[in-house]
Amino acid sequence: MSLAPSGARVTSISLATPREAHAPPRFAVLDAARGAALIAMIVFHCAFDLDNLGLAALDVGGDPRWRWFARVIAGSFLALSGMSLVIAHARKFRIDAYFRRLAILLGAALLVTFATWYAMPHDFIFFGILHSIAAASVIGLAFLRLPWPATLVAAMLVLIAPDFVTGSIFDAPFLRWLGFSTIPPATLDFEPVFPWVSPFLAGMAIAQLALRSFEKSTMAAWRPQRAPERVLTFAGRHSLAIYLIHQPVMFGMLSLVAQLTLADGSIPNDDRPFVDACRSVCAARGGEERECLSYCVCTAGELRKAGIWESVLADKLTPQEHERLSTAMHACANGNPEAGIAQPLN
Repeated sequence: MSLAPSGARVTSISLATPREAHAPPRFAVLDAARGAALIAMIVFHCAFDLDNLGLAALDVGGDPRWRWFARVIAGSFLALSGMSLVIAHARKFRIDAYFRRLAILLGAALLVTFATWYAMPHDFIFFGILHSIAAASVIGLAFLRLPWPATLVAAMLVLIAPDFVTGSIFDAPFLRWLGFSTIPPATLDFEPVFPWVSPFLAGMAIAQLALRSFEKSTMAAWRPQRAPERVLTFAGRHSLAIYLIHQPVMFGMLSLVAQLTLADGSIPNDDRPFVDACRSVCAARGGEERECLSYCVCTAGELRKAGIWESVLADKLTPQEHERLSTAMHACANGNPEAGIAQPLN
């Protein structure tokens, strides 16, 4: 039996719940863009692992092209997160959805921190991409209802702020997450508030400017048809889970490959003198041959990543570079307990 008055027209809007009425649109094209950024990140992490494990001489830490590739990937994630914040709350600020998402982000960021601290305590991730997105999501609330030019100006100011504010007062460990420290922190991933909130705010400004016209465009109505498009869209919808899972799985598999295949022939010619000297010291301290080789190849990769490879070879290390050398050696020693204690190899 119908409860509607005779002659009344029952529409989908009248039957929608309040939550459905204010639900934001889900644009498949943005999911696909997020999926593309995720695949690029997996490519970078794979190259990093291959380089770090001595399976390929890619110089991920030293080659500026790899560094810019990583920056573009991180910036893309932050910009897409800024767009998503505007889209999710364009019609009405959905407080429950906002805090639920923020709690998930913070939980995932803490998981990354504790996992990397347990595995690599000397260069663990204390403010990586997830921490940065969480912080930017809080900062972004101040700009959610501002006109797009104000948000864009703020993005530009955040971008250039480290060039003017950086000082030794920010070298304290509890302030390094701001991005104004004069000492590069020893960490595997670092996207501090300044300047990395900049792409997030830029993404917000783009959404504030173009959302209404975008909703009416053919791009907003796009749906994946072919298999690659569906893969990208699926990855974008589940980007956080894939981010948390892919690196432990990939690093574990490549580590197994390295253990099974690592031999003298896999050592790059440029690294061989260092690795040979390192192995001699390691063996003299009671390390096993395979463990010493793995440790020394790892150390060579860490020194390149830390940007002090040339200084080590020339034996001209500054006090700060000595600290970074010790950090690099400790990181590899923690993964190779039989390689002996991490001390200078001269």
